[in-house]
Amino acid sequence: MNQQKVLILTIRVNKKMFALEWEYLTGRAVAREYHGGHNNSVPEWPPHPERVFQALVAACGTLGEPETHSKALFWLETQDPPFIYAPDIPDDQIPFAPDTYVPVNDVPGMECSKRQDRTFPSIPLPEISGKKATCALIWPDAVLDENLFEVFDQLCFAVTHIGHSRSLVRIKVALEPQSPNWMPSTSIQADAFFRVPLKGRFETLRSSFSKGEHPPVARYQAYVRTPSTSDLRFGGEFDDHLIIFRKITGDSMLLGSTLAFTEALRGSILSKIEEGRLELVSGHGGDGAPTEKTHIAYVPLPFVGDKHADGHILGFALVLPKHVSYTEKDSVWKAIASALDPETETLRLVAGNSGTCLLVPEERLEPPLGLRKKTWCARARRWGSATPFVLDRMPPRRHSDFDGWSARQIVDACERQGLPIPEEISISEVSSLRGVPHAREFPPLLRKDGLKRWHTHVEITFPVPIEGPLLLGAGRFRGYGLFKPVFSKREVE
Repeated sequence: MNQQKVLILTIRVNKKMFALEWEYLTGRAVAREYHGGHNNSVPEWPPHPERVFQALVAACGTLGEPETHSKALFWLETQDPPFIYAPDIPDDQIPFAPDTYVPVNDVPGMECSKRQDRTFPSIPLPEISGKKATCALIWPDAVLDENLFEVFDQLCFAVTHIGHSRSLVRIKVALEPQSPNWMPSTSIQADAFFRVPLKGRFETLRSSFSKGEHPPVARYQAYVRTPSTSDLRFGGEFDDHLIIFRKITGDSMLLGSTLAFTEALRGSILSKIEEGRLELVSGHGGDGAPTEKTHIAYVPLPFVGDKHADGHILGFALVLPKHVSYTEKDSVWKAIASALDPETETLRLVAGNSGTCLLVPEERLEPPLGLRKKTWCARARRWGSATPFVLDRMPPRRHSDFDGWSARQIVDACERQGLPIPEEISISEVSSLRGVPHAREFPPLLRKDGLKRWHTHVEITFPVPIEGPLLLGAGRFRGYGLFKPVFSKREVE
């Protein structure tokens, strides 16, 4: 089939809802995230609703833009953002895209001989009960006029591809949609942001096409996952809704200064928290004794795991424990709001000899990868330490097998969080992630008696994919023991 991707797209409709469903016949999807026109190899999954809408608009143009077909698309763009069903694919099963090369269009002179490298991630899709997996867009409250039923059937018949030009499609009408596992969210917290068509999008796409221009980016909509009850997942004790801050000015921050800056961040929030929530923020009870409950972790978000990575800190995150109540989360947000400068909405951290920096909440739709939740919370089997793992206990004096002692503590740390026993553990003073400093460049944590705790870099491979964030060891609440999913040799030395 000349490595072409063939796709079946089905429109399902009844009186109370409207849905689109499609199947990748070759078992793979080719799609990459939009990055303002810049080349990238980050796969787009699930497919964004905007991709399907553009395919229908292109089909309408192929048919000569009949008035009835245009009216159907005007109707579709006025509907609420759709629910989405897409097979769950572990991130470590989505390979990095191979580099391919295409000629640059319309370049004069000798420059026409140059080639532009482009990458197209190929996403393998699972088979379910021996059948190829399907995807779906679902508008549960949409009511389709009977006159539009035949019109959508004709539009679907004219669709040739979705997104990538090799994504060939075949469309038909069906009756029952898949149950969604992604739903639109109006909350300030979201699992992902997907591009969706809104009112006026059809006209925008037509106008851009007539001018020979790329259309402006569609609006992003917040979505949250709604996993099925049969979707077995493993994760640690921390929630994946990270509260992320990015650095805007200040001294250069390398990973070796983690403890100084996370302590400054902790102090800023602690000074503003309600008295009844001190345990959640500080990790200490009312009597000053350390709590046995999981509490907020303060972690750096560094630039690591890339061939150009240098380990500098891009920002920080507050990582809340799982099962924190709404009122507890609300108190944390109030403390953050109080800690911010009321005029500039910035947070100034003073970390002694390590320097100072100015932070703001990360609200950009396309921040650097190191400041994205998915970078730290994706599902993967293999994880590398971005900051060293701190041992809970010191080995006995003259212990001959330090690595074995450390490995047993790593296993214990995983089991305490309900994680599966690791399949493989690699211990080294040097991280497997590019850009991470040697373990000795990280100041040690101190025990109550003033002795230094031992720490080391670790790479862990689990028997099944687990979900991040992954924070392990005695330093996990202060920025040590932060792990990053590893998917490719590009991320490691």
